[in-house]
Amino acid sequence: MENLRSKGTGDAFDELYQQVDRIGGTHIVVFDEIDHLKEANTLLYELPHARANGHVSDAKVGVIGISNDYTFRRTLSPKVKDTLMETVISFSPYDAGELRTILEHRAERAFVDEACDPSAIANASALAAQDMGNARQALDLLRVGAELAERNGETPVTDDHIEAAREQVQRGRLENKTRDQTEHAQYILEAIANLQTQGEVPARSKEIQQTYEEVADSHAASPLSTLKSIQDHLSDLHMLGFLRRHGQNKRLSGGQYYEYELDLDPEIILQTRQKSPDIASESKRNVLSISSYCSQVDTSRKAHEIHSLSGRVRWSRQRRNLSLRGHTRRYGTDGLRRSWPASSTRTP
Repeated sequence: MENLRSKGTGDAFDELYQQVDRIGGTHIVVFDEIDHLKEANTLLYELPHARANGHVSDAKVGVIGISNDYTFRRTLSPKVKDTLMETVISFSPYDAGELRTILEHRAERAFVDEACDPSAIANASALAAQDMGNARQALDLLRVGAELAERNGETPVTDDHIEAAREQVQRGRLENKTRDQTEHAQYILEAIANLQTQGEVPARSKEIQQTYEEVADSHAASPLSTLKSIQDHLSDLHMLGFLRRHGQNKRLSGGQYYEYELDLDPEIILQTRQKSPDIASESKRNVLSISSYCSQVDTSRKAHEIHSLSGRVRWSRQRRNLSLRGHTRRYGTDGLRRSWPASSTRTP
């Protein structure tokens, strides 16, 4: 298929329809994490209607969207909601037995014999099942527990290592979940965290709005202009598990309204928000350092030096992103020394 990067949206659709019609048959387009697509409304309207709108004649097009965001459908336009006629398929969380099977399969490849106690695998499986039933969380518990054992020079990995890993994994998950929210949702979380540390929660949306506007101003951002927008974000954050919501009914004196407070440690929100500017500042310092360095070396060395530097950066990022996935004999009995992965596998 021709490279579509330089084409507009209309040209891209025309090329896609031409190729689909040329092949014929039924085509299923799968979008993983569809809630992150900027053009979700366009795609979800255009593709299912390709045949009805005369774009294809010898093919049929269907769409599968995958998302962990249960509020995603609310962001779709009324036109898409009315015509999509979707079927929702929900997958239940893994239970402890299923998670244990997954971890045992991975542990066979990740550990040498007797480097991990079977009870540690069972404990990681049970903890993950009690929380979210998430395979990734179970793998993270086992991975972080193994790293703690390695750091302390201890073997095998035991229940104690898994328990110690539990807090780190939960904190890291909450930090990542916070960073995944929109810019203004993060400002609202930061505002509520500030109110909570001052003992001023639960708070009404009007009270939260005042602090939110101060937070947005501190980040040189234009705050949302209406209280309704704030209330919509508060409702979504409550549904996502960030907030506790308390219904109040003052009858004639004050009517019905909601009050909100964080359902997690406010320090996690505040520390996560504090890290963002530091990362940006660090990146800027690195760019300035590279620019300064390049201005001091002769031109014959610049390309080689910059290439070497970018190679080291890529290598260090790969090291940070390592997980249990695909690691063969990573932890050994002699101090749990590492070996590099030989292949990779997908999470069941």
